[in-house]
Amino acid sequence: MKTNADSSQIHPSFIAHPMRHYSQLPPPPTNRTSQEFDLPVIEPYAEPFWYLNDADDGFFFVMTKNEDSDFFTEAYPVHRLEEVLALHQNSQSDVWISQATFYRTRRTVENVRSVGLSFVDIDCDDLPWAQDLTPVDRANFLLQVCDESRIPRPSVIVHSGRGLHLKWLYTKAIPHPALPRWSAVEKHLVEKFRAFGADPKATDAARFLRLVATTNTKAAKQKNRCEVVYVNVESTLDGSICRYEFDKFADQVLPFTRQQIREFRNRKKEQAQSKETKAQKVKWNPQSVNAMRSDDLEKLVEIRGGMPEGKRMICLFWQMNFMCLAGRVTDDNFDAMASLLARKIDPNWNFRLGDLVTVRMKMRSTHRKSQDVKRIELYTPKTEKLISDLEITLEEQRQLKTLASASVKHERRKEAREARRRKANIMPRALYLSRAEQRCARAHELRAQGLSIRAIAKELELSPASIAGYLKKEIPSAKGVQSAIYYLGYPLRQAQGDLPLEVIERGLVERKGGKGEGEDPGGNLSTGLFALDRNLYAANLSFQRGDKASPF
Repeated sequence: MKTNADSSQIHPSFIAHPMRHYSQLPPPPTNRTSQEFDLPVIEPYAEPFWYLNDADDGFFFVMTKNEDSDFFTEAYPVHRLEEVLALHQNSQSDVWISQATFYRTRRTVENVRSVGLSFVDIDCDDLPWAQDLTPVDRANFLLQVCDESRIPRPSVIVHSGRGLHLKWLYTKAIPHPALPRWSAVEKHLVEKFRAFGADPKATDAARFLRLVATTNTKAAKQKNRCEVVYVNVESTLDGSICRYEFDKFADQVLPFTRQQIREFRNRKKEQAQSKETKAQKVKWNPQSVNAMRSDDLEKLVEIRGGMPEGKRMICLFWQMNFMCLAGRVTDDNFDAMASLLARKIDPNWNFRLGDLVTVRMKMRSTHRKSQDVKRIELYTPKTEKLISDLEITLEEQRQLKTLASASVKHERRKEAREARRRKANIMPRALYLSRAEQRCARAHELRAQGLSIRAIAKELELSPASIAGYLKKEIPSAKGVQSAIYYLGYPLRQAQGDLPLEVIERGLVERKGGKGEGEDPGGNLSTGLFALDRNLYAANLSFQRGDKASPF
């Protein structure tokens, strides 16, 4: 960060700073104002648009405090954001706004729908390092701390009256399932700025922060206005505000990347499975299953680009039913959520709320009898009924989590089983039988040349008993040998398309180091194939798993 002050002079507040590592940083300029900070031209109250307007539905909250120090909290649909912000613009009282959107009109972490940023609430007005510094100077200093700590610079810094709000905006708001990793990022950021006044309690997604263009009545009169003092536009080529992809941002902030955590968990899982005689079955929570069914129906609407007439009310009925079972919908937000889902299904659909009266009544009855889980009044249909009612195709089922028929579930289990076998380097059954036929054919061939059983066993690196067993069998057909060539030539076929067997065989022989083009080192098909060492099979498996490049 550029500074007009001499870097050899140390500001007294830096020497008194508890973090000695930063005591030698050059002092920030003391003569710059917020107008000199090169902020982009924005409306003074438009800051929440940068992280709340990404959601097309849901609710946000605003909290106010009156002259009697009474607090009032109200929930609003996201589409009313501009109206609410204009209402509180240049307010002379305390106003706070939620940093996330919610499913319901109840501000809890369980109801969080999406989060579009990470934030740190720094209360530094009484700390030695911040004494005699303007809000811009404080922001300037914290930017230097970010650079020294290798933390990405915030997208926005807001002066809150008695401190600063550091905010890192995302390119896309993250959904509720990503909150555990988001919380880990929050706690790590707070720990990084703990010595500078970061509030350790302000790490939950349901947190309120002060609204820009309002007043902090606790602060001194000359600096009690909440305002944006820094916008990160120097990190982008087009001069727009800097945003971060959440996964990449988390990898930069957290001590371990997602891949490292995944590898660690896989190792722990493998260790646990090695000690168990049976695999533990996953126990599903009924509430999470209903939430996933609701998400599947929303995904189905997205795949189809809406719902045709005749299927619209069926889809909306089941969506509201499952959202009630998952606890996402109550009597307070039933009508609003039904309207939002109906607009997604068909923007031009004038549906009647009276058609959902059955779901509403059963939801109320279920809540009254919530102590008795066996007396749930809402519908719990079978998967086959939902697939039949909505006419979900196999291709659509493969993109959904819970709405899958028995055949699709069988495909998933088969793919998972094959993936586990490939990961464990277990040879496929077809290749195992083909290899046995190759050995049998090679044993008969060497026996016809006059070699003894012990000599054949030494040549093929097998036991004499195995060779004796092969010689008792009939000479296998070329079918098994050809299937083995076709399997071992998988990488070559992937790279060059479907090839004839002779071309694949030539590639395999050349990979092993054959004598010349088209020349088989053993004189026939089975000899040339058997001459390949065992490393070829391992290399082929490794290529199929994506661990390394093709061995060809």
